[in-house]
Amino acid sequence: MLTQNQKETDGLSFIDMPNREWLGKLKSETPAAFYVRSTEMAEYSDYIERPAVFISDSVYRMVKKYDSTVKLGSAVFIDQNNGDQRLYWSLENMEGNSACISEESKRNKLEFITQLILDAREIPNQPLFRAVHGQQRFTIMRLDLAESLLRRGVCGFQLQPVAIVRGEH
Repeated sequence: MLTQNQKETDGLSFIDMPNREWLGKLKSETPAAFYVRSTEMAEYSDYIERPAVFISDSVYRMVKKYDSTVKLGSAVFIDQNNGDQRLYWSLENMEGNSACISEESKRNKLEFITQLILDAREIPNQPLFRAVHGQQRFTIMRLDLAESLLRRGVCGFQLQPVAIVRGEH
C-alpha cells in the first residue's frame, strides 16, 4: 500500500481552492492547472495524497510500462514565484475496487478500516489500483512495480505491506 511520506511534505503548498473545484477540475477531460507555492529547496514528491491523490510524471511513465491501458487525468502544478511547472497525474478518476477488501480487514467501531487485508481472488490484475471502503481510499501497488520505482530513486512515498488472504466463494 502506498502512503505519502509525511517527512517530505514541507516546502510545497497548494494555493487554497474549495474541494468541489478540485474534484471538478480533476474529472475534466482537459489537463487541470493548479497553483502551488514552494520554497527554493522544496522537492516535488512523486506521490501526493492531499488535497487529492497525484503521482509524478516519472511514476506514471513507469506504471504505463506495466499497464499500457491505464488512463489518469493530467494536472500541471504551476509555481509562479519560482517560474516552475510540473506534470502530475491524478488517481481520483481511477475506478475503485471494493470487492478486493477482505471481510477479515480490521475495523474500528465506526467501521473504518484500521488494518487492510485483501482478498487474493478479487485483486485486479493491475500494477496500481485503488481499494475502496466507503469514504476510505487505499492506493495499492504491486511489488514488481514498487521495486522498479525504488531502483529509480522516486521519493515522497512509503510502502506498507498488506496481508492477503484467500477468500471463500
